[in-house]
Amino acid sequence: MSLGLSRRASIVALPRGSTAAHGLKEGAAPQRPGSQAQHRLSAVGESASAVVAEVSSTLPEAGSPVSQPGSPARVGSTAQGPLQSVPPEQADLPASCSHAVAPPWLCNIDPARMPSPQHGMPVLPEEDEECALGQLLETKLVVQGQLHGSQGQAVSEEAGPDARPSQAVQEGQAPESLTPLQQLLLLCGQELDLEYLPSMEELLGQHVSLGEVRKIGEGTFGEAFKAGGVVFKIVPMEGQTMVNGEPQKRADEILAEAAITLTLSGLRGHSAANDHQAMPENVTKGFVETYGVGVCRGRYAAQLQKEWHRWDDQHGSENDPVDVFGGDQLYVVYVVADGGLDLEHFELRSFDELRSILLQVCLTLAVAEEGCQFEHRDLHWGNLLIRRDGSKHVGCRLRGCDVTAQAAGVTVTLIDFTLSRLVAAGGEAVFCDLAADPALFKGPKGNVQAETYRRMKKATKNNWSTFAPCTNSLWVHYLADICLTHKLPASCSSSDKHELRSFRKRALTYSCCAELLWDEFFLPQFLVASSGNGWEGEAA
Repeated sequence: MSLGLSRRASIVALPRGSTAAHGLKEGAAPQRPGSQAQHRLSAVGESASAVVAEVSSTLPEAGSPVSQPGSPARVGSTAQGPLQSVPPEQADLPASCSHAVAPPWLCNIDPARMPSPQHGMPVLPEEDEECALGQLLETKLVVQGQLHGSQGQAVSEEAGPDARPSQAVQEGQAPESLTPLQQLLLLCGQELDLEYLPSMEELLGQHVSLGEVRKIGEGTFGEAFKAGGVVFKIVPMEGQTMVNGEPQKRADEILAEAAITLTLSGLRGHSAANDHQAMPENVTKGFVETYGVGVCRGRYAAQLQKEWHRWDDQHGSENDPVDVFGGDQLYVVYVVADGGLDLEHFELRSFDELRSILLQVCLTLAVAEEGCQFEHRDLHWGNLLIRRDGSKHVGCRLRGCDVTAQAAGVTVTLIDFTLSRLVAAGGEAVFCDLAADPALFKGPKGNVQAETYRRMKKATKNNWSTFAPCTNSLWVHYLADICLTHKLPASCSSSDKHELRSFRKRALTYSCCAELLWDEFFLPQFLVASSGNGWEGEAA
């Protein structure tokens, strides 16, 4: 499977040994190019710490309404200087964003939510809301002298003089006074003192047997491993050792990326479904489920070093050996569900599968557009995972309507939100300033992925804080083109090809996926579109 850990060095990922390894082949479908903008992930609000403050001190109870966000001040973060505030009237953020329910915010790596080794499916606790960050904070964190929830005073009193930093943050200490690294630890529900951070063996060993871990992929900034039905994405951060010729990611970058990942995971509607409450207005399971985000410290786990070299012997790694990291190295670990194979390596068997995949992408993006003003901005074929699981139906909840469609036996999952843009639960817009990387838009003319980046630049007018949902439609056009030129099943008829070509052309004309999904190309797939509080089908 792919985790979106794509190379930064070239615009296209080609098979090892290819003579075109440093450029584009005729008609090749490129992966995401290297982007200096990855170091400029930005947040909208008074500062990036507003994300942490909102999550840790003002997040409503799971299932409770969240007020409609207004027009927050825009902040741009660059490598050269601090965050800059912009007056609210300058923020180009439509008021259509709806946050009908607080997301579950599964920030801690929680074994109760991870797949059972026997069944490979998440095992939910009886009271799922106990997994919400708000509940975790009730037992661990004090922010500005207040805990989220009714048990704050008791926890504060019980902390005692020997309490560890995350159990008793000094009363009155504002999140703004914390470093980005401390804010990240706060978001993850971990100790603020680095001396208390677990080793990689301790962190991963709580959930899987390290002897079962297998490497499955790599990228410039990290490694991907799999065990027990879950995937671990491990990224070194905040250190001085170069990572494959690049500086390590900073905590503020990780903080913003984690906010995006967790916000999207929150669209799954876990709390309402398990508490038999009315479902929120917008629900989808089409984004990769994040079981947890955690930070560990020390040398790379010995078993994972061994596994890295085994993979290198078999595949020929392009990364530096992980043995180089010392005892003070920090890592962020994302624990996510295994979504299957990426589109590049998935073999389509029928035109129905192809149509269902494109529809599921549109459904997922449409829900996220409505739920959190989301734009993926990098949905190439390596960031779309597919599992052939025999599903008959997929569904979502869009603007309060339950939508169910034929699945054709496949389930789609979207991953990698490094370049994405959305509005987080507290009203802060989080985005990646792609204007900082002009090289991103200089790919070969006529290449569909390179052209998609340029079309995005035109649609946003190079202002990447703005909400321009038509960029999602541009990526659906890209996927239709990829399917037509690289993934078309042999069984497709001439009329199927004509239908797909027409759809590919029309996709460029839609202002968002909420409109695109009603295109005539998808009409044969729909089964139900009805209002009500009930939830039908498996969310897309």
